[in-house]
Amino acid sequence: VAHYHISDIRFLHLEDAAVGMLAERCGIRPSRPTTGQVLEYRYQSIKANNRVDQGIKKVDDLVAPAPCMKDKILQHRIINKKDMHDHHQSVLDPKFCDVKQAEHDAIIRDKRKNRLKWFGRRA
Repeated sequence: VAHYHISDIRFLHLEDAAVGMLAERCGIRPSRPTTGQVLEYRYQSIKANNRVDQGIKKVDDLVAPAPCMKDKILQHRIINKKDMHDHHQSVLDPKFCDVKQAEHDAIIRDKRKNRLKWFGRRA
């Protein structure tokens, strides 16, 4: 992380694939975790998760959870290069999570205020 290997790697929306490729480059044999739980979905919405399963890339009506890597090793469904950068930044500076969470909360408040339809929460 300190040498920017992760931030400079080609964008892959499934970060575990990127981490696996990076591990192989470093001579580490990737393996499945033996402890803990791997959550497949980033969104807490059945509709959003169905889109991921079906390969539907529409995200303009989704409000993604704030990019934060506290207590995580990887995060599935990185949306774009900026999202990947934000997740990387949250590893380097855990306080960045608070900044992004405040931005996320402001987006949701605005959508609720304007009565806009959006997904991303538990259905």
